[in-house]
Amino acid sequence: MKKQLIAKTIRKIYLAKLLPALLFIAFTIIIFIKYPISEILLPNQLDNVNNLVDSYQSGQKFVNINVPSLYYTGYDCKKNSIKIGSYYYSIINDKCVFFLLTNKTSNNAALELTDVTIKSKLVPDVKHLDFLSSNFASDLSWTSHDFNKITCDFIVSDLDSFVPISYALLIFMSVIDLYSIVSMIFCLTFIIAPQFSPICKHLGNGKSTKKALHEVDLELKGDRYFYVSDMSITSNYFIEIGKYHAEIIPLNNIIWAYKHSNMSKFFGISYTLIIYSNHNVSRFKHKQKYDVDFILEYLEENCPNIIIGNTKEHKILAMEQFKMK
Repeated sequence: MKKQLIAKTIRKIYLAKLLPALLFIAFTIIIFIKYPISEILLPNQLDNVNNLVDSYQSGQKFVNINVPSLYYTGYDCKKNSIKIGSYYYSIINDKCVFFLLTNKTSNNAALELTDVTIKSKLVPDVKHLDFLSSNFASDLSWTSHDFNKITCDFIVSDLDSFVPISYALLIFMSVIDLYSIVSMIFCLTFIIAPQFSPICKHLGNGKSTKKALHEVDLELKGDRYFYVSDMSITSNYFIEIGKYHAEIIPLNNIIWAYKHSNMSKFFGISYTLIIYSNHNVSRFKHKQKYDVDFILEYLEENCPNIIIGNTKEHKILAMEQFKMK
């Protein structure tokens, strides 16, 4: 038995818990890189409307733009027969650029809008562009072929600039990152100083906890009276050491111990060892019946101050002591 077994076990446990936090942060970084959340939430501000075409060609999808003049095409965008926006146009660098504005921005399809500032998405909407080009060319007595020569191949859509999934994704990732960062801080703290981990919550505070950890190691090495499966009892402590978990409870802190049976489709019938100690309740799940019975029998024979078994009288007696601690 290594001298620093408990400390090494605690470090191993929190190193394992540190990995998911790091993976979550890496996942959110990848999402930010792959998905244009920052571009959607903080679109590029165009200083001049003439830069609109260059912005589209450079791959910029979301922009804030001020347009001096917009003119109503006479056509609206409808969804399930309900008008959700109106189409406008403006001549920019000798090109006809179509705009799709919400009812609010368009002032319910006003014929002309001046000095309009909009947050927009540059959408290569072929279906609607073909519809607008064909009908608008007919209104101007042009052919669609000639009109397409002076028409930009995208729509500046105020309607599509709000992407609800982006805000939901941002909130989701923010919660994950906050949880991951807090977890990392705690894990790193417990790796550096195992005595501050929740595993040592029964052992006191500060220097006394560090001293108690050393005492637990010594007792596991040379003063272990009883052990079964991953549970051990020394002269002063009840200890469980698993692959990714650990628990240490001083025997003089234990008030009540009993078993509880569980039925599940994954584990079949298993047993939980429940220990009340001062103001804490510890549950050791998925144990075999004979393991739990051996622990309870040993505690009953060697620790007369501990209440053993789940009866109504024991519960009343244990709860009275539990509240007094």
